[in-house]
Amino acid sequence: MVVTRYGIVAAESPLAAQVGAAILADGGNAVDAAIATNAMMGLVAPMSNGIGATCSRSCMTRSRTKLYGLNASDRAPAD
Repeated sequence: MVVTRYGIVAAESPLAAQVGAAILADGGNAVDAAIATNAMMGLVAPMSNGIGATCSRSCMTRSRTKLYGLNASDRAPAD
C-alpha cells in the first residue's frame, strides 16, 4: 500500500501501487489510478493479472455519497 497526500493505492506489488499514486499526484482520479496500477500489475505479475484474470475495484465519490464497484471475475466453464 502506498499512502500519499493525494490518496491511497493498494496493490500486490509496491511498484504498481507507486504508479497509481503517481497518477493521483499528477491530477488523475481514482479510476485513472486503478487502470494504471492494473497495467503495471500486468508487467510485474503477468501470471496473476491480465486477460482471464480476476479484476475487482471499488471507488468512492469525492463527496463520499456513492460507492461504485466493479467485479470483472473470469468465468469458469460448465461441468
